[in-house]
Amino acid sequence: MNNESSINKNHQKEPSDYYFKNKRNLAIFSGLLIAAEILPLTDNEQNSLFPFKLGSLDDLPIILLVIVLYNAFQLLVAWSAQYESVRLHLLNRIDAFIITSLAGASILIFIYHSQPHEMWLKSLLYLAIFIYFLLQGGLFLIRPYFINDVLSGIQLEKDKELFDIITSKEWTLVYSPLQDQKKDIIFDKSGNISKGKNSNENTWQIRNNLLELLNEEKKVFSRFRYNSNKKLFEHTNDSDTLSIENQTIKPKN
Repeated sequence: MNNESSINKNHQKEPSDYYFKNKRNLAIFSGLLIAAEILPLTDNEQNSLFPFKLGSLDDLPIILLVIVLYNAFQLLVAWSAQYESVRLHLLNRIDAFIITSLAGASILIFIYHSQPHEMWLKSLLYLAIFIYFLLQGGLFLIRPYFINDVLSGIQLEKDKELFDIITSKEWTLVYSPLQDQKKDIIFDKSGNISKGKNSNENTWQIRNNLLELLNEEKKVFSRFRYNSNKKLFEHTNDSDTLSIENQTIKPKN
């Protein structure tokens, strides 16, 4: 099983959905913070940010700054949780550098436009920006071993959520998409497949937030990633799996 895990990590080139979600959030709120500082804004009676009422538009940049700093930290955690092959991939590193630089630029613009008499706030923000860029440097130069325990806890929690989903209902495995061949399948909490079991789909396990179906030889026959938007599992199409590509596992109608 260790060899299979190593193969999977070596073939993994694309960051996880969790990383993309945090990257998108950071890009959006960094852009909003820059716009709030550069574009002319006027107060009116309808000032609001999503479900929140603003007493004044002067409050908007502060709120956006807090959100940007929070999402920057979340992105750091998400990046640190990626496979080493993902973090070393040049395009992924360039992409991460661009988005974190955008966030850093938005924070610097906020500091530049802050009121001169608010020295205590400026001092705090300079400290925050120093820590931010220090973490950004660690993002690319140093592997963050110090948060491995935290990341392991996050991974275990995500695996448990996936375990509860897969054992909560009966599913339909579309094992040959082109011929629309399918079968009903039930995943027992013990790791056995009580319905739809054969030599290929013999047992199952959750690993690295992925569903793996094992054959009789305990080798990974197929691997699936849960799509929370579609509420189904999609084949990862990894080269180390033995099954037909583009399979899906969806709730039984």
